[in-house]
Amino acid sequence: MSKSPLAPLAPVFQALNWVAFGGWSYVFLQLFKGCDAQDMDPYVKYLEGICLVEVLRIMVGDLKGNLKLGLFLHAIRLGSLFAVIPRLPEGHWTQDYIYFAYSVAEVTRYPMYLFPSSNFIRQIRMVAPLFTFPVGCYTEGLAAYIVLLQEKEEGAEKHPVWLVIVLAFILFVNGVLGPTQAMPALIQKGFFALGISKPPPPKQKEVKRI
Repeated sequence: MSKSPLAPLAPVFQALNWVAFGGWSYVFLQLFKGCDAQDMDPYVKYLEGICLVEVLRIMVGDLKGNLKLGLFLHAIRLGSLFAVIPRLPEGHWTQDYIYFAYSVAEVTRYPMYLFPSSNFIRQIRMVAPLFTFPVGCYTEGLAAYIVLLQEKEEGAEKHPVWLVIVLAFILFVNGVLGPTQAMPALIQKGFFALGISKPPPPKQKEVKRI
C-alpha cells in the first residue's frame, strides 16, 4: 500500500481533531445552556472547515471513510450554512436543531479519531447517527423549504437561479436520498454496534470466466 502524500502532516491533523472536538463541544454546551444559535454561526463555519479537510484526506487515501457520503453530507451543510440559514426568519427554531444535530454528531465522532483503539467509543459513534441524522436531515430540509417559499410572499423578490438550485438539491437529497440510501446503512451499522443485528455478508468477488 502506497504511503499517503499527507502522512507527514499526521501531527497537524491530530491537533485539528482536538481543536474540532473542543470546538464542537463548546457549541453543544452553549446551545444546551440556551445560547442564541446565531451566536454560534462563526464557530460552526470554522469547524465545518475542519470537516472539509477530512473529506480531502479521504479523497487522497489518507483517511478511511465513505467519500460519496462525505461529499453529499458536507455539500448539504455548506448549502445550509451559507445559503439557507442566513435567509431564515430571525431566531427560527430550525437553526437550533440543525446546530444541535451537527454538534452532537461531531462530539460523538471525533473521539473515535482521538482514541481509535476504544471499542466503546466506536459503538457510540455508530449509534449516535441513529438520532442525529434524522433530526439534521429533517430540519435542514424544512429550513430549505421555508426559504424556497419566501419568494411567494407578497412583495418578495424572486430567488436567483443559483439559490433555487441549492435549495432543490438540499430538498432532493434530504427528502429522497437521505431516508432511502443513507439512513438504512446507518441503521444497519448502529444495530450491529448494539448487537441487535449481524454484520452484512462480505461481497464476493466475481470470477471472470474465460
